Amino acid sequence: MSNDISSSSTNTELPSAIYTAPNDNIGSHINHKFTIEDPNLPKYNTTNGKTSGPSEYLTKKAIDSSNKEDIINKDNASMPSRDSFLGELRMQLTGLQDDINEYLTERMNDNIANIKRLKK
Repeated sequence: MSNDISSSSTNTELPSAIYTAPNDNIGSHINHKFTIEDPNLPKYNTTNGKTSGPSEYLTKKAIDSSNKEDIINKDNASMPSRDSFLGELRMQLTGLQDDINEYLTERMNDNIANIKRLKK
């Protein structure tokens, strides 16, 4: 079983991605397309993504251990140039990655809830 996320971008198009995975419940496949409807939204104009950086789990673990060093995002991306194609693309892809991560997290939470419901 494999999940595939493909992307495409050219100088005239906004980036997009398609998530494909088997849907075991009904024997078909899930195809979910991610597109940027409004490139002017703030999430498509920054490299500081909502879902990038340390996860909630790691942040909580660091707070519980009182080790503040563990919650510093040492891999935080710098702001790219807004006047270059690659800079714009980097920002748009950060927002698109947030969209994908939020979708996958929602699917994961739904699956967990379904499993708990079936165990009752």
